[in-house]
Amino acid sequence: MKNITDLTDDEIRQIVGDIFKPKKISCIRRRKRDDEITCKIYTEWSDGGEEDPFVIADELTLKNPFLYGKKAICVDFPLDSRDYRLLKQFCYAKGIREGYGDIEKDNPYFQKTEMVEKQDVLSLIDEISRLYDGGKCDDWHTALRKAVTGLDNGLT
Repeated sequence: MKNITDLTDDEIRQIVGDIFKPKKISCIRRRKRDDEITCKIYTEWSDGGEEDPFVIADELTLKNPFLYGKKAICVDFPLDSRDYRLLKQFCYAKGIREGYGDIEKDNPYFQKTEMVEKQDVLSLIDEISRLYDGGKCDDWHTALRKAVTGLDNGLT
């Protein structure tokens, strides 16, 4: 099982961006001893009136959501349950926690990978069938090898 501190800077920027939509993310630090990540985020706020929006800097702390629950995201403004669920989904998809019940359901980070893999398998099966059933290969092994390595290229 991975720790949250194993996330790359790009992965941290991705999940922080998805949750907070900040103008800027800086000073990413990992505290391996505490298994947490801290960073500064700069978010745009408005008082709802006619005045221009303004940017506020906040320090954000992220911890393993499976261990810390609603204390996994520490920031100076309120969050909703969707924010915590998004962090759980992201962490699960990155291998930070295995086998956590319904976290796979409606997980945008997990399903994108699954759909690509399933589509690749289906394409491979179609290509093997085309080669074998079309008489371009005498056996399944040759059809599989050609489909996987792309040796056929539609020319044989």
